[in-house]
Amino acid sequence: MTDNKPKNNDSLDSFFSSIGSEKKKIKEEKKELIGDISLDDVFSSINEETKKLKAKKKKQKEEREKLIKDAKAFENFLFSDTKKSGIFTSAKDAISATPPPPKPEVDLVEEESIDQAVEALEKVNKEDEGTIDHAIQILDKLNEKNELTEETSTPELSKIRKELDVLKQIVNTQGGGGETRLQYLDDIVGIATNLSEYDGKVLTIETSGPTGQPFIFKASAAAGAGGTWAVDSEPASEATGIHTTKNVGIGTTIANATLWVEGDARVTGILTAPTFVGNLTGDVTGDVTGNADTATTLESDSSVNTSGIITASAFFGDGEGLTGVASTDYIITGTAATFNNTVNFNAPILVNNGVNLTGVVTGLNAGLSTISSLIATTAKVSDLNSGRVVLAGTSGELEDSGNLTFDGSTLTVTGDGSFSGDVSVAGTITYEDVTNVDSVGLITARNGINVTGGVSTITTGTGLGTVHIGTGNTTVIIDGDARVLGILTVGRGSVTIDGSNNTITSGIVTITNSEIILGENVSINASATGINSAPNVLYVAKDGSDTSNGTSIDNAFLTIAGACGVATDGTTIKVLSGTYAETNPIEVPANVSIVGDDQRSVYVSGSTAHKDIFSVRKGVKLANMTFQNHIAPAAAVGFPTHTVAENVGGGAWKGPYVQNCTSKTTTGTGIRVDGAQARSLKAMNVDAFTQYNEGGVGVAITNNGFAQLVSLFTICCDEAVTCDKGGQADIANSNCSFGTYGLVSRGVGNMEYSGIVTSTGTVDTTEISISGLSTTPYTISNFVYDNNTGVATVTTSAAHGFNVGMGVSISDMTLTCSYGTKVYPYQKPYVFEIDAVPSTTTFAINVGVSTLAHTYDDGGGKVVLDIDRPYDGQVAYFDTLYYEVNRITVTDAGGSYTSTPTVTIGAPTGPNGERATAYATIEDQKIKSITIINGGSQYTSAPSVTISGGGGSGGTATASAYPLYYTINSSTPIVSGISTLTLGNKLLSTVGVGSTAYFYPASRIIASSHTFEYVGSGNTITMATPKRGGVTVQANEVITEDGGKVLYTSTDQAGNFRIGDNLQINQTTGTISGRAFSKSLFSEMTPFILALS
Repeated sequence: MTDNKPKNNDSLDSFFSSIGSEKKKIKEEKKELIGDISLDDVFSSINEETKKLKAKKKKQKEEREKLIKDAKAFENFLFSDTKKSGIFTSAKDAISATPPPPKPEVDLVEEESIDQAVEALEKVNKEDEGTIDHAIQILDKLNEKNELTEETSTPELSKIRKELDVLKQIVNTQGGGGETRLQYLDDIVGIATNLSEYDGKVLTIETSGPTGQPFIFKASAAAGAGGTWAVDSEPASEATGIHTTKNVGIGTTIANATLWVEGDARVTGILTAPTFVGNLTGDVTGDVTGNADTATTLESDSSVNTSGIITASAFFGDGEGLTGVASTDYIITGTAATFNNTVNFNAPILVNNGVNLTGVVTGLNAGLSTISSLIATTAKVSDLNSGRVVLAGTSGELEDSGNLTFDGSTLTVTGDGSFSGDVSVAGTITYEDVTNVDSVGLITARNGINVTGGVSTITTGTGLGTVHIGTGNTTVIIDGDARVLGILTVGRGSVTIDGSNNTITSGIVTITNSEIILGENVSINASATGINSAPNVLYVAKDGSDTSNGTSIDNAFLTIAGACGVATDGTTIKVLSGTYAETNPIEVPANVSIVGDDQRSVYVSGSTAHKDIFSVRKGVKLANMTFQNHIAPAAAVGFPTHTVAENVGGGAWKGPYVQNCTSKTTTGTGIRVDGAQARSLKAMNVDAFTQYNEGGVGVAITNNGFAQLVSLFTICCDEAVTCDKGGQADIANSNCSFGTYGLVSRGVGNMEYSGIVTSTGTVDTTEISISGLSTTPYTISNFVYDNNTGVATVTTSAAHGFNVGMGVSISDMTLTCSYGTKVYPYQKPYVFEIDAVPSTTTFAINVGVSTLAHTYDDGGGKVVLDIDRPYDGQVAYFDTLYYEVNRITVTDAGGSYTSTPTVTIGAPTGPNGERATAYATIEDQKIKSITIINGGSQYTSAPSVTISGGGGSGGTATASAYPLYYTINSSTPIVSGISTLTLGNKLLSTVGVGSTAYFYPASRIIASSHTFEYVGSGNTITMATPKRGGVTVQANEVITEDGGKVLYTSTDQAGNFRIGDNLQINQTTGTISGRAFSKSLFSEMTPFILALS
């Protein structure tokens, strides 16, 4: 045995004394640290307290070692006995088998904890009170007990051990851990002192009870609990078992368990069970209720009385004692029945298998006379003959006759027949020997009457009615006159002659006394002035009326708007010469054409000058008219501004088409193609359209709109053709004359999508791979539709990452209206442009108006970004958008320049930027212009321009910066979200893996064989001509800003030919000039060879 084992109760007293002493010391130390001292006092005495703590370290270490020694001794004492009845032999066993008890209030402070507390106090900031709390918490840490395994089994301590067992029970019960023996329950507070409080209660376990109290006392109505125990029969001295005034429930969950009663079981009340199995013997003095379905025999020596029905599968015995049986619906017997008295049958007798009469039957007639009905399967009468029809004789007997026979198919009557009613014969009646047929009624011959001898006379007093004569090619020959007093119809309704009204009608042709009518709309009048109308054509004339039907010139509408109000798909509206002031905008339905007599004789204007004159949709054509007097912001022709044009469906797509028209206005626009006002098909087409818009715009294309312009002539326009926000125009064989600017392209459209660079793009290369071009669908969780505006707000279940202007495709979305439920969209295309993005999970699109409200059905629909692949017409940049210098404007020409000054442009800030270069042109010792040689690269803003040298001074200029987008020439199909791009221009700097690529639709004009004449000379024709002093500004012919592009070939008023901005051929001097070179055509050439070296 170890020496540290406790020998007597002195060690135990020492242990508890040590605990109390240590607890007191700890409390005093805490009080010294944080007791009544203010926070400022603590801050001022930190060093002093630190010294005190260090001084106590040694003393506390000694006390700690003594305390640990006592704790080990006590622990060995507690866990030294062999494991029995749940008592553990070591602290390790006890800790592993039971949850740890609550920590004691006494903390054993480790040396390291004191060091940490000192360190924390030394770092205290006056404004950080939390640091003091942290230090105090470190001082309160517990020391872990060392595990001891040595046993204690000194015999003389057995008494103390038993007492400690009781102590452990009490401590464990109050502390919530260890085991509790039931014999000590009377020691629980409340039971010993107030036992009646727990009388009749049950000790139960409830896991849902208060934490740490699974055992609770609870009042219960369970069997045997809470009742008054008493003997309710027999002398108490002779009674055994359980007697209670409460219900006693006996049951078991063990399969096949049985309640056995050795001896008799007496039930003075009613014994109820779902099933009684086995024999039930003895007398039953009470009631027996329920069914005895499984009983094999019911035996009784006495009577069985019942007021109900006794049902059995069979009754055995001779039935001699079966008396008192009343008349019933059926009596079924398997043996012969003898009736001693008369049997009366008040209902028919049904004999299924015949009646067998083996003996002599007497009195049968009397018996039969009382039978009201006899039903038999077969009846045989011996004196009837085969093949004859049986009749009732005079006395009611069954008789037959040889004059009436039937062999199963033919009825033969020998003698006369008399019929008082109708006779219908499905077959043929052959009547060979009749000379005349005399009928007082109608004779109907369904297959015709064949008269071989001819008809001499048909006499009738009331008329024949309708007579059909002949079929096929059979003709009626009338030898003599024929008179028809009514209407004579020849053919199956093809020719009708009406003598009363003097009309002849043949199909769609009607001839009257005054005119010939062809169909519904064409007529030739009596004076033979010609045809006045054609099918599906409406007329508008100055002498017309909007109350007319417009189907002829004589019935023309007064206004174009009036005709458009009744026009339908495919209608042509013909406008006769005149000037028409219309209520505008004139809403032209889809697939309706409006054609004037001539553009020089038909003039159309709107009553409201600042509104568009015509609002057009798909398939609309406007021809041979002049539009006038509209002013900004109005256009002569545009998509509807109050709704989105439904330019979808209907087979081949046809955009609005303007042909052989003129726009004559000030400040207004000829044609505006706003892609935001049209869905899917956002294009218009022009052929031979003259724009004489002084100070206005010829054609404006915006918001991803598109126009094809052929033979477009603009005169004195502020901007002849302008594209912005992703608008695009294709122009062929057209002209810009006078005005301020020619072809203008500005900016880009909204970002369509972005991607991530997957392979490094190096300088001067044109290929780069992009990933993240995802077509992953997002689930639609809500769809709110305004059928009046067509705007739908879509909610997705996750963040979608969409931006305004992106195209999205919607599918499999279920909507319900008054006509039912349908999956939308139900007709292509399904791509819609995003108009707004209110949040990361919502966006707004315009899906078109409807006369019906629609509601979204939960749980349906997908939306996906519309990406086929990056395309020609897009531009992109990587990470940062850089700029180049694209224009230098002279702001002050200066003076006294005797030689060409030096133009210095500021340096770029990009990592691989190139400085722009330019040269100045001098005229009359002043700076006339500055031409860019190299626009540079990787500018983040417009650089400075400095002019020096040349002998002069005062010249200043400013630079314009142009964003350096990379154009997309082509791309590979997207596979797993990756596409490889081929760029139209070389990379100016290295693009690393992981860089972000941003894609935009470019604003772009492509013009071939275009003519610029005196562009820049002004917007007033009387002042813009050279004769009136108009000056051409070549720089105004093509304007590109903010990423817009113009690709062109052109000729100016001097015959100079240009291929874009980089190449110009001067017709007069024969020189080629451009950014990269300037060389004379004649400087290095043979008569037929041009060398450009």
